[in-house]
Amino acid sequence: MSDSEIKSWRCTVCGYVEVGEEPPEICPVCGAPAEAFEVIE
Repeated sequence: MSDSEIKSWRCTVCGYVEVGEEPPEICPVCGAPAEAFEVIE
């Protein structure tokens, strides 16, 4: 997978899932920073 492909990111704090090239800067559900997101394989 190249870095330009769409990925799914899961917030490790609350479980929110964001779809996009990068994780959100701040989780819209719990306010966790981007560092709290992991790529869903």
